[in-house]
Amino acid sequence: MAQISGKEIPKEEIEKTTKLEEILMLNSDIKNFFMAELRFTQLMKDINDILLSCRY
Repeated sequence: MAQISGKEIPKEEIEKTTKLEEILMLNSDIKNFFMAELRFTQLMKDINDILLSCRY
């Protein structure tokens, strides 16, 4: 949230989050869930882009 609001994120926080992600990705169920979420997000973005292009 800090990055969205334009605030600088401390390097330690970035490293901590990266390590947590690496640990979570060791679990295949969690990794599959995150990958599915990424694909779904991309699909929704593509649909939104198509709908917006039809508007004009």
